[in-house]
Amino acid sequence: MRGHFRINVPDLPPILFFAYQGFLSVTAAWVLVGIELCGQFLVRYIIKRFTLFSVAANNFGKIKAILCFSLIIYCSFLDDALPMPDFSRQMLDLCIILSVSSIVFKTIPNHFYADILSLLNLFCGIVGIFLVFQGRYALATIAILAGQIFDLFDGRMAQKHGGTPLGPWLDDIADLVSFGICPGLLIIFKGEMTLPFVVLGTVYALAIGYRLWRYLMHDKKDHSLPAGVFNGLPSPAGAIAALGACLFCTRPWAVILIICFTAFLLVSHVRFVHFGRVILTRLPRTLIVTFGFVIVFMIAYLVKARDSQMLGALLIICFLIYVITSSRFLIGNRIKA
Repeated sequence: MRGHFRINVPDLPPILFFAYQGFLSVTAAWVLVGIELCGQFLVRYIIKRFTLFSVAANNFGKIKAILCFSLIIYCSFLDDALPMPDFSRQMLDLCIILSVSSIVFKTIPNHFYADILSLLNLFCGIVGIFLVFQGRYALATIAILAGQIFDLFDGRMAQKHGGTPLGPWLDDIADLVSFGICPGLLIIFKGEMTLPFVVLGTVYALAIGYRLWRYLMHDKKDHSLPAGVFNGLPSPAGAIAALGACLFCTRPWAVILIICFTAFLLVSHVRFVHFGRVILTRLPRTLIVTFGFVIVFMIAYLVKARDSQMLGALLIICFLIYVITSSRFLIGNRIKA
């Protein structure tokens, strides 16, 4: 048994070094060290000795390893002479969360993975709704974007590990709350609850609801649809367009135009490809990681700088990139639509 256990924590000494140099919280750094040692020795030993659960690295552990390495590189560039925003505390907190998640998910049967991710998506949507009521629209947007990350992986987990009978319904409820109700409320509140924006927010939320219902009841059973192709705009992309319009556009007519066009795409039969299963699988992993961190840093900087309008512009750009890329995949016959 001893040969299976080795210290695999090369990122921890540099993190402790930067903590004692004043770049990171010493307490948080030692919390991460404690969790990692627990995962490497106690939890892994117990799981391997007394259960049949896998002790292999899961997605949370892999993402945490990448983030820890990025945190070390980031701290090495932090300098008072450089006008760089300091996100080191948030990155370390996220490393701790991912480390805990990696351990917890090793103790849970695999067929519950998808449902847990759907519940996390639902939680993000509920948090987003509370933030909308508080008028903190940029943070509500971040909550929805976090929910989209969970939504991106729940389907993959269901395919890989199976799921429960309630899984598809739980996924749709989470999507409705996160990508329909929360953005719909944001539309209404941004329009100061005037009648046109109440109608607009309601129409958008209903379009999301119809899109989800149609997929679950019809499109999912439609074998004429190629794998990885959707009828209508996916609800996460619709949420990005709606949130981007609310944050970026200062003229009411522009918001109305974008939301109406988004609602039309949601209920239409215009075909779009699945972002995670089609687009990401055809891109080099290095490009995906690099682009992902660039987007995360840009969003973090804009939120910290309290520039919600630029955050909205970034979301609209991401939406347009998805639409254009999706069209190129379909037109280029990479998927026979």
